[in-house]
Amino acid sequence: MSEADPSETHPPSIGLSLLRAAEGHARFALRSYLDEEDILPLQAAIAAGAAVELLIKAVLFQAAPALLAMRGDVHSVLVFSGKPGVPGKGYLDCRTIVGDDAKKALIAMRPSLNAISTEIDSALQRRNAAAHLAVLTKNDVVIGVKAMCVAVAALLPEVALIHEDFWGAGLASHAQTLANEDADQRRLILEQLKTAAA
Repeated sequence: MSEADPSETHPPSIGLSLLRAAEGHARFALRSYLDEEDILPLQAAIAAGAAVELLIKAVLFQAAPALLAMRGDVHSVLVFSGKPGVPGKGYLDCRTIVGDDAKKALIAMRPSLNAISTEIDSALQRRNAAAHLAVLTKNDVVIGVKAMCVAVAALLPEVALIHEDFWGAGLASHAQTLANEDADQRRLILEQLKTAAA
C-alpha cells in the first residue's frame, strides 16, 4: 500500500477538530475517573490533561492560528493559516507548541485567565505522570479531573461554547459541581453516582 502524497492530504478544520477532541477527552475523563479498573483512572487523567491542552489550543487557534506553531515552524504556520504549506509536506508534519507554552501564550493573550493557571498545571502534571510513569493516586486523578472542570468552565466563553453543549446534558451537572469550589459534598456524590449509572 503506497502512502498518499502528503502535500495533498489536508486535515479537517483544525479549530473544529481541537474543540471536538477536547470535548471527547473531557467527557471520557468525567465518565471514567472513578472507575476501579487499573488502567481507566490513568486514562482518565491523560484525557483530562489532553482536554485542557486541546481547549487552550482551540482558544489560541481562534485568536491567531500561528500561535500554535512550535518555534515559528514555517510549514506549521502556513498550514494553521489555511495555506498549502511547504511543498512535499502535509498536516502530519506540523509541529505544535507543548502544553506549558500554550498556557503561557493563553495568559499573555488573556491575562484574566491567569486565575486558572494552577488548575491548568494540575491537569497537565497529572496527565504527564499518568502517561509517562503510569502511576497516579486515586486522589490525584480526582484532583486532575476537578482541575479540568475548572479550566474548561473558564475557557468555554473564549470559544463561544456553552457548558451544556460541551459536556452534553448527562454530564453538565457533574462537571459544574466539580468546578464549583464550594460544592456540597452530598451533591457531588449524587452526581458521581448518576454518571456511573449512565
